[in-house]
Amino acid sequence: MKRKVKRLAKMLFSLLLCCALTLTSIQMPAYAKSGEWTGGQVDSGYRLKIVYSESAQNPKTNTSKVTATLYLVQDKGYDLYIGARSATITINGNQTTISNIPAIRNTGNVTTKLGSATTTVKHTSDGSKSITISASFDMNAKLSGTYYGTMSTSKKVSLDKLDRTAPTVSLKLNSVTSSSVKMTATADVSCDNWQYSLDGGSTWKTFASSGKSNAFTISNLSGGKKYTVVARVRKTDNNVFSEQSKSVSATTKPNPPGNLSVSAVKKDSAKLSWNNTTGATSYNVYLNDKVIEKNVQGTSYTFSGLIPNSAYTFGVSATGTSGDSTLAKTAEYVTLASAPTKVKVQSQNQDSVKLSWSQSTDGNEATITYNIYRDDILIGTSSTNSYADTVYNNTDCKYAVCAVTSAGNSAKSSAVSVKHVPLSINAEATNKSYYTIITPTYKGGVNREIDPTSCKWAYGNKEISDFENGGYVFSTSFAVTKNGTYTVYAQDVDGNEAVGTITVSDIYTIDTIGAFTENDTDFLCGIHWTSGIF
Repeated sequence: MKRKVKRLAKMLFSLLLCCALTLTSIQMPAYAKSGEWTGGQVDSGYRLKIVYSESAQNPKTNTSKVTATLYLVQDKGYDLYIGARSATITINGNQTTISNIPAIRNTGNVTTKLGSATTTVKHTSDGSKSITISASFDMNAKLSGTYYGTMSTSKKVSLDKLDRTAPTVSLKLNSVTSSSVKMTATADVSCDNWQYSLDGGSTWKTFASSGKSNAFTISNLSGGKKYTVVARVRKTDNNVFSEQSKSVSATTKPNPPGNLSVSAVKKDSAKLSWNNTTGATSYNVYLNDKVIEKNVQGTSYTFSGLIPNSAYTFGVSATGTSGDSTLAKTAEYVTLASAPTKVKVQSQNQDSVKLSWSQSTDGNEATITYNIYRDDILIGTSSTNSYADTVYNNTDCKYAVCAVTSAGNSAKSSAVSVKHVPLSINAEATNKSYYTIITPTYKGGVNREIDPTSCKWAYGNKEISDFENGGYVFSTSFAVTKNGTYTVYAQDVDGNEAVGTITVSDIYTIDTIGAFTENDTDFLCGIHWTSGIF
């Protein structure tokens, strides 16, 4: 042992250069996953050796595990006998203490493992990292009469650079609807998190978790609205997100127009109305699912040239900068029937008028019945092309007819005029031998009503004008005692006048001109004269 100590004394100069108490060895960084060095030399025969390595490199967490193992190197011919000791290993500032290192008893040319330490190291944002690894060993020994307390060594090393390159992503618009946008995002490498944003990157929504290209649909959007979309992706290998893509603008199609209503339905036309819809620049209108007019401005359209009594559906779609909305359409509507034509009077008397007419069979979608009007007042219905007005009151009037279907009433036909049946008078004679009772009967006349105060008679064949200031007034009948021709005059309630004649030849008596009346109890005979008698 003394011989060895003497040899160590000769190396005192080298020991001073190594700064025995706190010697630190610093070298230029070396780029390697593993390496080693020796330092902290005491005298010429004792050195510390550190072997380090990187393991569990994780680009996703941007970390590496670094393990450093500390050894005591004893060169050949140098003996060392020391008791239990301790050491420290510091990796990137994280110190590990190795306690109770067993006693060392050997004669040189030996490398003794003192202990190991492992630390997880976070790399910088670009994946690079330089760290310092240091170690110290409590020698606590006297060599060649000199006491040495702690052996130390330190080195700055650079770890392997982790891949922290970001992916790139592009965005393409595929299609739009009134409530969705379909797009495709494409990256340059495989990515495990695909996201889009509608607010410029303030919030993100994930739509895929693998691949280099993914299509996605953004739903529940508003119709006719412009949206700006950006995307970003996260690289599978290192969890690094890309910069957000260039923005892509997408305008949804307009919503289909709402609140469709049909009005003014006629035999050959109908009006369709709808609500304005956001994003619409114009509208397309449809008849039975076929577009018949494009670029309609406003929110209504009148269809013309329709067939009477035919079924139609009416529809409309909105046109916007991104195309047309889906079609909105109505339920089925039936146009009105054509108005009846050729209305005419088949027959007429004072009690009834019989009508007939013609009807077009165009369309023939619905069963047709008819409403009959007298002077614009509904008086009856018919399921055929004829009708008898049996409550006709013998007045001047007009008749019209309209066709009725489930769609409603057609226009009225042209009116046909009916003149009342003129008043006419017939007289009947009841022979009593010496006199005859004449009882008039009346036909026609307005309302078929006779003004009872107007009834007169006169002997002879008279004209209406003859009764202006003459004639004998009677109520229901009158008696005459002379054979010959008699004229009866009367007016209806509207003042229409008529006369009728009767010839009496069966009276057996003296000739007389006069009149008498007969009642239930007495027979009175007399001659009655009035002013204006003929």
